[in-house]
Amino acid sequence: IDELGERILFEVRALLRFDEFSLAIVDSERKTLDLRVQERGGEHLPSQRLALDHGPFGWVAARGAAVLVEDWAQAPESLRVAAAAAGITQGSMILVPLEVDGRVIGVVGVRHSSPAAYSDADLHLMQRLAEQAAPAVSDAGAFEDLEDYRRHLEQRVAERTRELDRANQEKERLIDALGERSRALERESQEDPLTAIPNRRAFGRRLAAEIDVARAMGQPLALAVADLDNFKI
Repeated sequence: IDELGERILFEVRALLRFDEFSLAIVDSERKTLDLRVQERGGEHLPSQRLALDHGPFGWVAARGAAVLVEDWAQAPESLRVAAAAAGITQGSMILVPLEVDGRVIGVVGVRHSSPAAYSDADLHLMQRLAEQAAPAVSDAGAFEDLEDYRRHLEQRVAERTRELDRANQEKERLIDALGERSRALERESQEDPLTAIPNRRAFGRRLAAEIDVARAMGQPLALAVADLDNFKI
């Protein structure tokens, strides 16, 4: 939209004299007017976000009607009130809505410090320009929305990837902890807690395994038993 706004500014500069040019985009979701391209006294101004009903731009956006102000004393009272709230009380102005399918998507306008600087012919030129520019502005806005969605999607994917990485790391940590706990429990179940010597359960498993080996090999198995007095001492 900014690049397209610069082209519109170039075309308007070739058609009309002005002290100030503005291209405002209607943001229906946020209920704002975004001044995307603004030039005053030959100097570009930073973009601004205004309330949707702010000033004469909001007045035109709400009504969807072009306006030519040659003398503010002759302007509609509601427009004068809106302009005064924005600090505009003198000079000349042309404001034209950008419409697509009967919907106002923006407003383009010029302002001159002198009264009676513009005529009906100038208004007609701005209206023709707005008719040609509106579809392009709409397409540019849709492209920006797609780009914003793509960037948002990439950001969400990156965030989700980081979340999954953290979850996987936590899962691996838990698996390691559970494995260590399982091994500790296995040891505890087969060791005497006082001496850490294998207990009767371990002996039973080992004996069963040795019997299986002896049977498989066809060899005899001998078992020696020793009774140790005062073992724990």
